[in-house]
Formats: sequence, C-alpha cells, structure tokens
Amino acid sequence: KLYRYDGDENLVEYVLKILRDKQFYPLFTPQSQSEVPITGITDSNQVVSGVIDRLAVSETEVLIVDYKSNQKVPAPGNLPSGYVKQVSLYAELVQKIYPNKKIRPFILWTDEARLDEVFL
Repeated sequence: KLYRYDGDENLVEYVLKILRDKQFYPLFTPQSQSEVPITGITDSNQVVSGVIDRLAVSETEVLIVDYKSNQKVPAPGNLPSGYVKQVSLYAELVQKIYPNKKIRPFILWTDEARLDEVFL
C-alpha cells in the first residue's frame, strides 16, 4: 500500500492512518524507541557510530528502521548501496546486543511512506 500526502487530507488523520497500517504498526508500539544511539566495532574492525531512527524489540526479533526523505524514491528492490550498508552495519551491532533474536533492518521512505526490508 502506498501513502502519499496530497495536502487535501487532514495531516493528523493521514499520519494516524499510516500508524494503524499492519505493516507499520510493529514499528510504533509503545515499547519501540526512536533516535537510539549506537556505537561499536564490527567483526571486520570497522568503528560504527550512528543513530537508529526507530528500534522495536519483540520476544523473537528486533526491527531497525532508518528513515530516508529522498524526494526521488528508488524503485523497490533498487536500494542505494550506501543506505543498505548503513543499516547492515547497525544490524551487525544490534545482533551483538540481541544474539538470540532475528534482526530485521528496514528503510522507511518518508515521502511515500514505503517500508523496504533490507535482506542481509
């Protein structure tokens, strides 16, 4: 489902519609967090320091979301390599914190409210 704010709809209603959507709901539960700082060293000795835009931890998995506000959103399946690398590094560090959980990184394109999973 594609959401695009056209200016005619009440902005609050538009945002609530997205938050109620099943694909986005797990990212915005009361247990999820925003702007989570992360710092660490990868297995390849790369120092990483950044901020995870959205982090949702459940009993079985951890969802990592990086917001991107590009005006030209890439086609699905054609994610820019720099963005993929960024969330992949975050995922590697988060896996060290939650070794028994499945880590699922995503990019959320704010202009289209589209959520793309980054498969590692």
